[in-house]
Amino acid sequence: MSAENRPPLLTAEQVAERLAMSVSTLRKNVSVSPASVPPFLKLGQASNSPVRWRVCDVNAWIDAQFDANNTETDFQSLLEKWR
Repeated sequence: MSAENRPPLLTAEQVAERLAMSVSTLRKNVSVSPASVPPFLKLGQASNSPVRWRVCDVNAWIDAQFDANNTETDFQSLLEKWR
């Protein structure tokens, strides 16, 4: 995909809003627990280099988190409780 066709990258503020978490928590997790946030791109080598996300990666990560926390068994259990 050429650069002019590529969607813009998301900032920490935009991703934090989509994940309903504070920017400071997101930034901390990028450093301390990278597996707890969507895949990201660090723009530079310095510890304070900016981090960016692709929209498709954020959406896929959210979907994976939802799927991992809502198995078919969980769904069936909820249905049984509602009957």
